[in-house]
Amino acid sequence: MEGKLFAVEMLSYFNSIDDDLTMLVGIGISLLSLEQRIELFNEQFILVHRYAAWFSKHDVLLTINIEEAVVESILSDQQMC
Repeated sequence: MEGKLFAVEMLSYFNSIDDDLTMLVGIGISLLSLEQRIELFNEQFILVHRYAAWFSKHDVLLTINIEEAVVESILSDQQMC
């Protein structure tokens, strides 16, 4: 089999400190405040920025799922845009 990596999707998982419990993303996100969800997005963005050259060099797309409330908050904040 031959092929080329086309895209990567960034996912978040929530684990307990001792790694004994993993929480579904939908449940974990719903427990975060809007500010915490924005902070999570910012952490994801920093990670993406760190590896941006690799994605460009290999012509690989990256997707991040972002909630509408987070998008609205980012777009309404001049510092974040």
